Amino acid sequence: MNKIRLLLFGIIGFGSLLSSCDTDYMKYEEVKDRVYFSKFSGVGTSYSSFPYWEQSNQLSSTSWLFVMGYPIDKDREVRIEIVDSLTTAIEGEDFIFPEKFVIPAGKVSVYLPVITWNRRKEGDTRSDTLSVGIAIIENENFIPTMGDTLKLCYVHGEISKPRFWFDQYFGPFSPGLMYKFLDQYHSLKETNPEAYELLYAYVGEYWDISVWPSPVEYLISKYIMTPLYYYYEEHPEPGVVIPPMYK
Repeated sequence: MNKIRLLLFGIIGFGSLLSSCDTDYMKYEEVKDRVYFSKFSGVGTSYSSFPYWEQSNQLSSTSWLFVMGYPIDKDREVRIEIVDSLTTAIEGEDFIFPEKFVIPAGKVSVYLPVITWNRRKEGDTRSDTLSVGIAIIENENFIPTMGDTLKLCYVHGEISKPRFWFDQYFGPFSPGLMYKFLDQYHSLKETNPEAYELLYAYVGEYWDISVWPSPVEYLISKYIMTPLYYYYEEHPEPGVVIPPMYK
């Protein structure tokens, strides 16, 4: 009788062990993947500002999203919400928040806009730095982990004189004159493609240079500054004074 009872207990115990293993395996399969902005815990901070040459009224603030897990064959939405305690900007006025964030099928990381800043209006007397806090929130697809919170800052400052701008060539710096300068340069794509290509090969899209050779100076003088000189003769603006060398 004792032997039979021991054998019975052994069978029951072995069955319980198998059952336990099966249950643990199912629990593991049901655990959601983790998702994060950064492998460093705490609040990550990034800064954005409109470059001096940027004429657009919007600027995207982007970030990586990483999955701690394996890729799967379908898109997965990540839930991200605004953190009020980290936010001083006004949604809809200062920034636009996307409707959803998605990890594409087959991917475990994605680089995407997390908010879009609107250029601040003239006369805005608030602090020079506005912020938006965002955090990953658990949903049906993911659980947040590690660096799951970001503080995105927009630093507002006056448009500064770029390093290519020399007063002896272009006159005293003003944002209006600089934008007109860039407009005239870009208009050459249509009006004089050959001159544009010659200039573009040296100065690029936004003139990230500080010196140029004589042939480039000649092209600037003939195709940009001389037309601007005559434009401002007919349409004078306060603070815009183009040197008379272009007359």
